[in-house]
Amino acid sequence: MNEGKTCPNCKGEIDAITILKSGFSSGIQCPGCKARLKYSPFPLGLVSTFLVIYVCLCVFVLIFANSYEVNEQGWKWGLDASVLLIIPIGLILELITVWYLRNRCTLVENHE
Repeated sequence: MNEGKTCPNCKGEIDAITILKSGFSSGIQCPGCKARLKYSPFPLGLVSTFLVIYVCLCVFVLIFANSYEVNEQGWKWGLDASVLLIIPIGLILELITVWYLRNRCTLVENHE
């Protein structure tokens, strides 16, 4: 198995949901042995790039949604539609990051 997918202590599977729940890559907790884990080396460049892309897309979507005129049905894009576009974009970028971490990085114990 790949070193980014298994716990170094108990050799248990660390799935994508566990990583998504942790919030940060240094706060991952093994569901089997409850060890605190982190990814090494952490791809700070990749995460920073995705963060910049996400912020730019959010600004673009908010500007587009607030400048769109009323269509044939009389409905105007607003904040509700913006949120419906921003959340999936963020989730897709986060899933790409999790895929990268699991396939390209190594899980190690977090002693901090």
